[in-house]
Amino acid sequence: MIFAKKEERDPQGEKYTNLFVQNLPTDFTEDQLKAIFTEFGEIDSASMNHHKQGSGFVSFKEHS
Repeated sequence: MIFAKKEERDPQGEKYTNLFVQNLPTDFTEDQLKAIFTEFGEIDSASMNHHKQGSGFVSFKEHS
């Protein structure tokens, strides 16, 4: 699964699984992003935002 805009996703109520992350080093990779956030839960996908350097998205499999 890849990141999808809120209006393109099925309604989840208050159980969000996507996280927007800012203030990352500009040379950060998707693998580094994934490595940092795996301690908080299983990750479905992680991607760097190529439109705004230093930011990215993490999509967890579960809300918790």
